[in-house]
Amino acid sequence: MNVLGPTPSSTHYCCVCGNESKFRCSSCQVAYYCSKSHQIEDWRRQHREQCIIQQKLKELDMAQVEMERSPMSGTRTVNPNQVDLTQAAPFIDSQRPSTFPVIDRVNLVSLQELSDMMLLDLENRNFSVVDNFVEERLLGQVMEEVRKLYEETTSFQPGQLTSINKNSGHPAQANKEVRGDLVTWVDSTTYPEMKSLMSAVRRTDELIAMMSSDQKLVGCNIRSRSSVMVACYPGQGTRYKRHVDNPYKDGRKLTTILYLNENYDATRDGGVLRIYKPDGSSFYEIEPVFGRLIVFWSDNRTPHEVLPSYRERFAISVWYFDTKERNDALSGVSATNL
Repeated sequence: MNVLGPTPSSTHYCCVCGNESKFRCSSCQVAYYCSKSHQIEDWRRQHREQCIIQQKLKELDMAQVEMERSPMSGTRTVNPNQVDLTQAAPFIDSQRPSTFPVIDRVNLVSLQELSDMMLLDLENRNFSVVDNFVEERLLGQVMEEVRKLYEETTSFQPGQLTSINKNSGHPAQANKEVRGDLVTWVDSTTYPEMKSLMSAVRRTDELIAMMSSDQKLVGCNIRSRSSVMVACYPGQGTRYKRHVDNPYKDGRKLTTILYLNENYDATRDGGVLRIYKPDGSSFYEIEPVFGRLIVFWSDNRTPHEVLPSYRERFAISVWYFDTKERNDALSGVSATNL
């Protein structure tokens, strides 16, 4: 479910109360509502399935237009040394990214409203994207702290893999071809001067606590989290190939990423986060823009990768633990109570 967009000039009526509408669903652009509360009510009642169907129809229409515009659709001279692409497999979803809604925090009144919308996103597509999650002033201060830590210390080290080295028993060191980011771990004890960063993370703590209250996150009980991982992809095509954060049930249930990249142009700079559907049928591409928060399941529901980055790309990540799985895990990262 996306934030509501303005209606066209013609008159339309709310799907819930029948009053004249001021907004329409920005995802399908079919359903109209007089308020966000009525959109949420209708989403839970019946619009969710209708919206997904409409989005899929739009994707198919776009695919058809693209195929019709392709050189393969007309008469052409074929190089005998090239493969005839018309004989290849037909168009499949994985050849292009799927569309998805983005929530704008600015348009929402309460943290509860944001929590409700994100829970629906997790239920429907296993991840949720929120723009303007933290105000620009605070984000600028966070970036200043991160930049200073990156440039004036030696704390950043190559990221490790989730697989375990059989000889040492520790996480395997990443080959740069697989994972090229540099990371360091931050908490209020080791880096008390990074007050803005910890303030931003507390916003995420409050959101996850709201989402997990009253057992709204079905199948998990979140009461703690990891320290904060600060990551930089230093450009030059560095990436992180397809992986799952928690393939071994180490307790991590939700992954959160907050992007710190001002004036970032993914078309030029790369570094897009690509999240795959569990069955691999298609994927979503999420640009790492300034102030964007992503929340997704840490387990096999969301395999993902970071595509090659061609300029410095900064983000802070936090993992939120399921209490039982965390307690049952043989090893893990030290937790910080919410």
